[in-house]
Amino acid sequence: MKRVLSTLALAATLACGAALGATDAESPQGLLRGKLPDNAAALNRVAISSFFVQVVTDFGVEMKRSSNTFYSKVHNLSAEQLLPLADGLYTLLTQELAAAGIEVVAADRVAALAAMADLHKAGRQSPSVINDSTLKKISTLVAAKGLPIVLFQVQDQRVPKYFTDVPEGTYSNQLVNWEQQSREWLMAGNLETFGMVGILTAQQKLADELQATVLTVRLTVPLVDMGIERKIGFSGGDAGKVRPNPRLVEAGTVFSFAQAGGNPGHMAQQVLALQKPLPIQDVKFEVEAGAPRDGGGLIGALFGAARANTDKADFMVKVDAAQLQAGALAAATTLFKELAQTLAAAK
Repeated sequence: MKRVLSTLALAATLACGAALGATDAESPQGLLRGKLPDNAAALNRVAISSFFVQVVTDFGVEMKRSSNTFYSKVHNLSAEQLLPLADGLYTLLTQELAAAGIEVVAADRVAALAAMADLHKAGRQSPSVINDSTLKKISTLVAAKGLPIVLFQVQDQRVPKYFTDVPEGTYSNQLVNWEQQSREWLMAGNLETFGMVGILTAQQKLADELQATVLTVRLTVPLVDMGIERKIGFSGGDAGKVRPNPRLVEAGTVFSFAQAGGNPGHMAQQVLALQKPLPIQDVKFEVEAGAPRDGGGLIGALFGAARANTDKADFMVKVDAAQLQAGALAAATTLFKELAQTLAAAK
């Protein structure tokens, strides 16, 4: 994963005076790892400034030798259906933080501050759809409680092991760009490069005014795995494969922190990232044959960049929205407990 080093360098220039740094941190069961701000006492009071769920609705894979490309599309989950999921996860997080003895600043108080208007202006509004043609992924991003979507501080993180894999019968070394596809969920080009200064200063103002640690949350949920089974001989071509695998995914599920008196340039470093996937269980999937999207190679990339025919896919996937919400809440309970315990135990 490539970092946007120029934006980090610019962010560092915002700092003035003595600045807090960051300390290595790991959650009790090892689910989360990264860095926390040095002011451990301030972690006992939290204000949530951005909280969003990224649901990967479209996923494609391409065979190297033939440029045959196959896509899956979850076609029945609208942003309106995903909003209760985001709101439910937000509420669950606040409950787990409170249970660990961490004060959560009321959402209406956070929303009333002028700095939040600045954050809305610099970030994205909800819902937001991002088409990453290089990754052959399309995601719907939905924020909880009317909050803005802020990507800069919660970009994909490096982790020791990546768990996303292809279905049985597929060889990942035969797929185009598979290593990057299996590790990245949002391209760096989606980050708010031109709004970065506004984001960092707004977060710092919130932390100063509320005397709280400002928390940004990104929960990334892929729903299926994709692969291609190579056919031998003249009887047929390659066959696409789709496998339901809903989960909170490692590297793309990220928590970012900003504190009063801190260095805005450090905010992109003060993050905890999920280290292994958390399965979302007991979700019913229906998969039906669809219509091919524009093909692979250069032509496919050009059509993908233009968002042509993204209503088509070789596999049309239907997911039970209520079951997805229930399963996600169950999976996130473990995650949020780990986060709350990590903040409460910080020294």
